[in-house]
Amino acid sequence: MYLNIARGLTVLNGLFLIFIGSRILMDPGGLRSLPNLSSPEEFGMIRLLGSFYIGTALIGLLSVTSRERLPYGIQGMLILTSCLVLARILGITLDGSTANQMTLLYEELIFPVMAILGLIFERLSRRQDSVSPAA
Repeated sequence: MYLNIARGLTVLNGLFLIFIGSRILMDPGGLRSLPNLSSPEEFGMIRLLGSFYIGTALIGLLSVTSRERLPYGIQGMLILTSCLVLARILGITLDGSTANQMTLLYEELIFPVMAILGLIFERLSRRQDSVSPAA
């Protein structure tokens, strides 16, 4: 049961990241947090962020297929999404805070929290299997 919860959280996290990443890739000018994009270089930099989201999602989604790779995939998602959150916090600290930035921070905190929950349930699954191995 715990393993299925961990896999479910990982898949859900991955799907959210793919959705956001594909929106960023396809229409970087439509992001509410970046109203003043004007040059191709700026659009390219934002598209690079979208590919980062998709790559992070693929790490987690590919790990779901194997029980041995699952903790590594979740840890990879946790590290990469935590870096996004830390970059947002650094930007808020250095550049000042707006209501929009705080909203984005709260939305981005969902990803590492889901990864942490996935790791917890994966560990509980391993502990449960070591106590009562399947027949």
